[in-house]
Amino acid sequence: MSLFYIFLVWAIRLTLPVLVITVPGLLELVGIGFSGFYIYQNLLFKPDRAALKDSISKSLDKVL
Repeated sequence: MSLFYIFLVWAIRLTLPVLVITVPGLLELVGIGFSGFYIYQNLLFKPDRAALKDSISKSLDKVL
């Protein structure tokens, strides 16, 4: 059983630095992708911008 724990600690020590290096870059790519998708869906074409403006104004009317 102690050999399993030694292997587990060894595996964690090897993978943790790789995760620390790759996770921020991966999250940045996800953010860029989501921003691009949002722009394409809501801001790129005029009818989509009008629908977004109407949706925001309706939400503001409900809140205020």
